[in-house]
Amino acid sequence: MTAARNGRWAAFAVPMVLAGTLTGGGGAIAQEPSVSPELAAQVAEVIGQAEVVRQLERTAEVPWRLAEAGAALAEQLDKALADPELVDRVRQDERILIRLGLLPAGTDLIQLQIDTLQAQVAGFYDPDTRSLTVIDPDGELDLASRITLAHEAGHALQDQRWNLQAMQDAVPRVEGDRASALQALVEGDATLLMTLWAAKHAAGDLLGLDGAGLPGGESLDGLPQVLQRQLLFPYLDGLTFLMRAWGPGGWDAVDAIWDAPPVSSEQVMHPELYPDELPVEVALPDLAAAMGEGWKLSGETTMGELTTGIWVADGAEWDPMAFSLGGQSMPNGQAAAGWGGDRLVTLDGPDGQWVLAWQTDWDTPDDAAEYLAAADSAMQDLPGAWTVLETDLTGDGLASPVLVMIADDQATLDAAIDAVLGTTIGA
Repeated sequence: MTAARNGRWAAFAVPMVLAGTLTGGGGAIAQEPSVSPELAAQVAEVIGQAEVVRQLERTAEVPWRLAEAGAALAEQLDKALADPELVDRVRQDERILIRLGLLPAGTDLIQLQIDTLQAQVAGFYDPDTRSLTVIDPDGELDLASRITLAHEAGHALQDQRWNLQAMQDAVPRVEGDRASALQALVEGDATLLMTLWAAKHAAGDLLGLDGAGLPGGESLDGLPQVLQRQLLFPYLDGLTFLMRAWGPGGWDAVDAIWDAPPVSSEQVMHPELYPDELPVEVALPDLAAAMGEGWKLSGETTMGELTTGIWVADGAEWDPMAFSLGGQSMPNGQAAAGWGGDRLVTLDGPDGQWVLAWQTDWDTPDDAAEYLAAADSAMQDLPGAWTVLETDLTGDGLASPVLVMIADDQATLDAAIDAVLGTTIGA
């Protein structure tokens, strides 16, 4: 798991503040003097093994430290929460998910993710300091810790070869789905490495080990469905995506994907669409200006097939840990297939008013009709007011458009429809 920066700790981008990438090195392993020689040897052994399995050479030292889980988590959270831009992005995601009905009203997304992290932390990497933190209570790595460390070693090698932070920083803030696709590459690669490492170095000890190195198990219990699915996506879907390349082409084929990363969750969920099926660019006009004085943009993102599929699933039961090489699928997931592109904005107005506009485009008219029916069904129990229309707000001639609009009440929705449709028609 990779530690997030610059807003990557957000619902649409999946990764949380504590994740783990590790910086690799071709020489000695840097460590604190207080670390026992036995533990240092164990860490060095796993990192060296992971390097061989991944077929990427380290080029620098691997700084690492030993830390207690609670203290290490608190340190990372303090640093993350001191970043106002990051906090603003999480609050934006919180606002959007609540207005779509994917989170209950009043949800504190920051606290919810902190609670989830506290149940998961097993080691992480800080890309700012390029150093690894090993969480170890007894001075000796057990099997789960070694598997996790192999996963983190994969991130080290990635970082040295491709510069993870630069890749993340290149994704615009409003491209949440593209950020999810990149994270699927990052975590899918490390999960594939971890799986191969375990098969080679720990095959006899794996029975009874539940999901080492992956988020899951009891830590998912009670989480809203949207967070369950988005948390698993980079690991499980990312693994499936890369196995399609690794199977016939080995690590060279995976390395080639790093040079041209996937740009949508659709490409990850449907590997046969990579790299040719590109999203349509959906650019909305200034809807806040159309609404008039006192209105402002309070959130903007691209949802992608992943989150669209979660939305049309509408809370239907699913097994979050069910996994096959066919990839993960939500109930009613076919209604999100055929996604061609989207842009969602939400606006805040005077006196607590708000409106959300979500413009999608679809591959075919049949795909659009299937989504329109699913969207209509998903919104039946939403509070406030909503509508779904075969309308294109962009003015760019989308092939098969569907527009979802949601507002705090019917009067706000009516005013928004009049404002934005009138502006578009007159443009």
